[in-house]
Amino acid sequence: MNALLLASLLAALTRAIEITKKDWDEKTAGKTVFVKFFAPWCGHCKKMKPAWDKLMQEYADHENILVADVDCIGDGKSKCEEVGVEGFPTLKYGSPNNLEEYKGGRDFETLEKFAKANLGPTCSPERIDLCDDRQQKLLEEFMALSLSELKTKIKEKDEEIAAAEKQVQDLFKRLEKQYEEAQKAKERKEKAIKDAGLGLMKSVQAHRKVKELKDAKDKQEKDASIARDAGNATSADTNSSEAQEGQDEPPSTEGTEQADAPALSGANGSTDEPVGNVSGVQGSVDADSHVNVSAEVASSPGDADKANETESLAKVQEPTPAPEQGDEGGKEEKDSVQDEEKAEKEEKTEL
Repeated sequence: MNALLLASLLAALTRAIEITKKDWDEKTAGKTVFVKFFAPWCGHCKKMKPAWDKLMQEYADHENILVADVDCIGDGKSKCEEVGVEGFPTLKYGSPNNLEEYKGGRDFETLEKFAKANLGPTCSPERIDLCDDRQQKLLEEFMALSLSELKTKIKEKDEEIAAAEKQVQDLFKRLEKQYEEAQKAKERKEKAIKDAGLGLMKSVQAHRKVKELKDAKDKQEKDASIARDAGNATSADTNSSEAQEGQDEPPSTEGTEQADAPALSGANGSTDEPVGNVSGVQGSVDADSHVNVSAEVASSPGDADKANETESLAKVQEPTPAPEQGDEGGKEEKDSVQDEEKAEKEEKTEL
């Protein structure tokens, strides 16, 4: 309940600060003003309303500063037209008869800071003490004029301002027209250029770029394939050379020779036995005959073949000559036969 009463009171006070053209001079006399020109339907106006209402309440009873609203859709429409309001919200400050446009922030802190720095008593008929020498001279001059003369001069100055504004508007219209003509000329030129084949040229350019990229990729893949084939060929040649070198090397005979040695020794051993037999045969022959063992062996065809075979094997192996047991045995047997023959001869002599 108390909150509703407070809100109603604040709304009533806020409405009391709204001014129009009729009471403008009365309410602004001798004060510096900070005024918001607004439209009730304006979204930005609604958004800044809480901050602005708070600022109005802060300066509600101030002696030299007035913070107020002007409804440009309602009763304050003529005043908005007079000061040249073109958009909403429009904030103006300064002397009531020489307003300047405010272009700062719209939050309460920014508005309050600006008001404290820029609002206050200014040079006026009520506060001549605040005027400098130039302002005092002008003020005395204007005070000497009649009310009708003041109205005429004010109208002339307003017309000069309006004329300056019209020059700006006319220039803007001329520039706008030139811009529109330049824009149309640009569009015509652009269309002519495109019709002359610009689109096709860009298509060809895009096609060339794609083709170049594809050709470069194909070349790269081809070079990589050639490099791989060359590497494979080199590897195959290396393997083939190694295989050929392996075939050209003679087989090792070291193991074979070692393996054949016992066999040859065995063969030699087998030849010793016939030699021993030959010695035995020779031993049975008469001692005076002195028959050659080799010749006797050679007289037998089979024994001759065996002797040749034994001699050939001995030349291939070339073993270190070993004592021939067969020959030694034959010699011993021959000596024994001779001894026996000698003994028989001695017995015959004795008889």
